[in-house]
Amino acid sequence: MPRFRPEALSRILQRILVAAGATPSEAETVASLGIDAHLSGHDSHGTLSLMGYVGKISSGEIVPGAQVEVIRETASTLVLDGNWGFGHVVVREATLRGIRKARKAGTCVVSVRHCNHLGRLSDYLRMVTGEGMAAIMMANAHGQRGLAAAFGGIDPRLSTNPMGVGVPTGGTPLILDMTTTVAAGGKVALAHNLGEPVPDGWLIDSRGRPTNDPGVILEDPPGSLLPLGGPVGYKGFGLGLAVEALAGALSGAGCTDWDRIRGGNAVFLNVINVASFARPETFHSQMQGFLERIKASPRAPGFDEIRIPGEREARERRRRRREGIVLPQATWREVLAVADDLGLDLENDEDESP
Repeated sequence: MPRFRPEALSRILQRILVAAGATPSEAETVASLGIDAHLSGHDSHGTLSLMGYVGKISSGEIVPGAQVEVIRETASTLVLDGNWGFGHVVVREATLRGIRKARKAGTCVVSVRHCNHLGRLSDYLRMVTGEGMAAIMMANAHGQRGLAAAFGGIDPRLSTNPMGVGVPTGGTPLILDMTTTVAAGGKVALAHNLGEPVPDGWLIDSRGRPTNDPGVILEDPPGSLLPLGGPVGYKGFGLGLAVEALAGALSGAGCTDWDRIRGGNAVFLNVINVASFARPETFHSQMQGFLERIKASPRAPGFDEIRIPGEREARERRRRRREGIVLPQATWREVLAVADDLGLDLENDEDESP
């Protein structure tokens, strides 16, 4: 499997995106966040996702150069229309605007519609915590037909509906980024691409039977991802409903509907300026002391440490920056095929080892 330095793989992805129609600035933003997904250990949201964007550009689903439009605005709220631009670009701008408003007003709620796939919530949560602020974030699939069953149901009625929280600590931030299903749809797609089964408890087929075959998602009728929680999956299901309301209905994008083919992401983002509520030094001290007490807990059998959300990704970023990013051979073949369709020659870029 080919191995790449992050900077080298980013250049390859940027070349492909620009050849497909993206502006250089858009290509840099999208590629950089895709590379960060790889570095963080979430390959499902890296190169494989970005290759899918090329087809969406040609079909008109992604509109290169689209401008983010302000629909409604107050001192502490924003409703934005991304006009179907790149999700990474639209949500990055939405996050920056939310940070600026929260710095003045203490908090800002941003609602975004007409936005394509945004990648991972943690990218934007880290932007917020990097400014010493906290955030709550949610995203639905813009009303597109679902991938996930309701608790007790057997057909897909909801999207994976991720939600996240970012909290500054004065050190490594606490970054929670999770789907309200047992796994992200991209992880099922990656398993299918690799020809590998998924773990027990992830999927059911169209008759409600447990399965390890990721291909059931593509069947007609399709199988479904299960809500987070296993036997208490009503908790993940309930969180999924909350995401549909705050990200989908509040933005005007709408909630999951089987008849809607067109998808993307609709977003709810609440940016909280910690300094408007507490002295940052005191807040950081409380968080650090609390997390240290958590990590000092005696470990259960089979566990060598207690990890705080975001800690594993921070370590993985350091490791992969040293060792490089490995692409599955099937993914690299797809990159070469897409590049060939765009008239690009990438054969000499394959050996960009760290």
